[in-house]
Amino acid sequence: MYEKYLTLEFLKKEYGENKRGCLDIAKEIGCHRSLVLRYLKKFNIPRRSRLEAISKKREEKKKLTEEEKVKRREKLLAKASIK
Repeated sequence: MYEKYLTLEFLKKEYGENKRGCLDIAKEIGCHRSLVLRYLKKFNIPRRSRLEAISKKREEKKKLTEEEKVKRREKLLAKASIK
């Protein structure tokens, strides 16, 4: 049933290139995380270490924080220009 989604190309792109997690991919497809892990193993796609996964989450959080800072600066500048 999920074979049409869990292809080598899809997993290489989403898990490998886009650095999405197994749980995130599983939620999108509507399957269990273990099925995604099984297909990673089937296609010999190396799993990321916990450190790599944590690093990615930290980068995303830091990036989001930087985006928020830019938005806040823009709002302050807009308010200052109104006065």
